[in-house]
Amino acid sequence: MSGPVVQEGRVERRSAFPSLNEVVPSTATQQSPFLPFALLLLYVILVYLRPFEYLQYRETFRDVPLLPVLMGVMLIAWLPVQGKGFDAPQYGLMLGLLFCIPISLISGARWWSGALNAFIDFIPVVVLFTVTATLSNSPRRLRQMFFVLAAVSGVIAWHGIDQIQDGIGWSGALLNSERITYVGFLNDPNDLAMAFLIALPMTLSFVRREGSKLLGLAGLTASAMILYGLYLTNSRGAMLGLAAMLTLYSLLRHGWRRSMFVVPVLLVALIYASPSRVSDILVDEESASNRIEYWYEGFDILKQYPLLGVGKGEFVEHNSNRTAHNSFVLAAAELGMIGYFFWLSLVALSTMMMVALVRAPPPEPTPGSPQPAGGENSWSEHQRLARILLYALTGCLVAAFFLSRTYVILLYVLLAMNVGLYQSSRLRWPDLPSFDLRSRFGQLVLLEIGSLAFLWLTTRILLSYN
Repeated sequence: MSGPVVQEGRVERRSAFPSLNEVVPSTATQQSPFLPFALLLLYVILVYLRPFEYLQYRETFRDVPLLPVLMGVMLIAWLPVQGKGFDAPQYGLMLGLLFCIPISLISGARWWSGALNAFIDFIPVVVLFTVTATLSNSPRRLRQMFFVLAAVSGVIAWHGIDQIQDGIGWSGALLNSERITYVGFLNDPNDLAMAFLIALPMTLSFVRREGSKLLGLAGLTASAMILYGLYLTNSRGAMLGLAAMLTLYSLLRHGWRRSMFVVPVLLVALIYASPSRVSDILVDEESASNRIEYWYEGFDILKQYPLLGVGKGEFVEHNSNRTAHNSFVLAAAELGMIGYFFWLSLVALSTMMMVALVRAPPPEPTPGSPQPAGGENSWSEHQRLARILLYALTGCLVAAFFLSRTYVILLYVLLAMNVGLYQSSRLRWPDLPSFDLRSRFGQLVLLEIGSLAFLWLTTRILLSYN
């Protein structure tokens, strides 16, 4: 087992970014035992694929608590692991969000039993976030997570391709208005599209990996299937997320000047290749118009319940059984300013971490010890993984802006991988920026206020054209 977490003050600093050849305590580079991580991978596979919910097996597994039992076993294996490193602020923010959920229901809806159920329902999300973040503590572990997410997404895309042919997939899931679906939490085409969007950059990362042409071919095949599956979901929000990912890719690869010419070409090609519903993203289109009205209703709810919100799941009770169709508005309306602070800070700090890692200059080699150009724990590999996660997070958040996905497990697994990578990077390069909550609190409060002001102003402007 790995030893205790190395504190920043115990690592000798010789330059702005110490090189990999500097003497770093071995505990900083050791991985945690593989058993809890293997159980985590198995849990992720079952959460996504959910074969126990297939029509032919549904009765057999109806009363079998497969996922809770597996999570319990995973926790038992995870608890003795040393060197978990809970210094990232996201752990505390997740606990704050966990407690804001029942408090919002007690305060806004006066629903005590519902508050308890909501609290219990969100515990697995917190556990999965915590275990994923602490065990994704090396580039190798992150690549293994990428491989699993790419594989399960490829299988689900294959299911969608089969489903579009016969109207029903091998799981028993039916098409939804000619849009593909799956079972479990991916039974909605928009949720399915978000899963594809998150997995796409991870899958593409295997296409040009050195050392295995077979893996590259598999990555290319899976990427093509996921892209086609994304097309078959016919999700407008996901297509906007894909456009944002392409824009970010161009900016990071070509810079601002060349992107001014590259991005418009990419976006025009995407519009022409996109499903027909994407061309209907107009304010006066009925569905889009309704969404803007739902956003406005969200701000009305926030005015009535400003601090603690109306309660998780209660937005639909105040809006004719319609959700907000915006994850940011939904978080603010249901959890209030306090809960929205926890949720937005989780997202913002994770994004800041990846941006900091991508933009940081390469570490300076120690005199007499040349910096290795590549390798498992090289600076370039950490930055490559950070770019992949930043692409996935960008696509996910842009899609979430048009979808009510505040509590969906996909987002929290992705955020956990961001935390795991940044913690791993700071162990090797302790002078990377710190993101402790105390020093960032004022910045995060301003971000919360600014985001709500932006959303309100956007809503008012769009309503004026309605």
